[in-house]
Amino acid sequence: MLTLEKDPVHGLLSLNVRGKGLSIAASSNWMNNFIVGQVTPTMLTHLSFGTFIFFGVFSFLGGIFVLFFVPETKGLTLEEMDDVFGATQSLAVADQERQTAIFRRLGLFDDVKEEKIRKSDEESHEADKQE
Repeated sequence: MLTLEKDPVHGLLSLNVRGKGLSIAASSNWMNNFIVGQVTPTMLTHLSFGTFIFFGVFSFLGGIFVLFFVPETKGLTLEEMDDVFGATQSLAVADQERQTAIFRRLGLFDDVKEEKIRKSDEESHEADKQE
């Protein structure tokens, strides 16, 4: 059983969804362990040795799936994983754009002031060059 410290989901999720992703992963892990714990005694009673074959086949099929369909991410940064998993835009950039749009809708960004600040910075640099 994986613990949260060793959970592979931890390194794959960006910070804004990591808490939700880990809670879903942990609850899924607990639910699957509960189901296996409830079903195994009944299976041992009715199938006896077939229970081990059943779980062995599922483990083998899971290994084949991982071998052929899950890309290797060892040693990759989060930005490189975006490329591996086909993200068209970096999650950090998308989060920043979404947050900026929300701030603008709420009136927390004053674009006019930002433009004036930029222009005054440019004007001060031009004045320095002329002196």
